[in-house]
Amino acid sequence: MIKLGTTFATPKGAAQKAQPDNKMLSPIMSQSAKAAIPMTKTVLFVDDENDWRFMASTYLEESGFKVITARNGTEALLVSNGVRLNVIVLDINLAGENGVVFMEFLKRNHPGVPVLLYTGMEHDEAAIEGMLKRGAHQYLRKGGMHDLLAAVQGAALN
Repeated sequence: MIKLGTTFATPKGAAQKAQPDNKMLSPIMSQSAKAAIPMTKTVLFVDDENDWRFMASTYLEESGFKVITARNGTEALLVSNGVRLNVIVLDINLAGENGVVFMEFLKRNHPGVPVLLYTGMEHDEAAIEGMLKRGAHQYLRKGGMHDLLAAVQGAALN
C-alpha cells in the first residue's frame, strides 16, 4: 500500500519511505554524489506557491542542478521552449490549472523527460496509480527537501 506523508511512489508501484528533513536549505551531499549530477542537468520546476518554488529551486541549485522556474503552465511552456530539460517537477494543483492534464502538454514538448508530480494534497492509491499510468515518472508529496532531491537525482540519472 502507498502511504502518504513523506512516502513517494514510483511507476512500478513500490513505496519508498523517505527520511524526515528538518534542514530546508542545507543540502548534504558528498562530493562524489555532486559529481554524479553535473551542472548540465536542467530541471523545470513548476509551482504556483512563490515561497515553495523559491526554497525548492534554491535547494536544487545548491545541490548542483540548473533550475528553471515557472508559476503556471503558460509560463512553463514559455521558459522551457527550446531548452533541453532533464527533469520536470510539476505541482499537481496549480492555481486554475490541472497539473496532471498539463503534464501531457509538457511531455509532448519534451518527449522522454521524466515528470515528477509534486503535491501538498493527499491522493488515494487509485488516483496515484492513474497519474502514473498517464505518464508521470513519479508521484511525490511536498515535504522534506531531501525527498525532492532524491527523486530529482534518480530521475536525472535515468
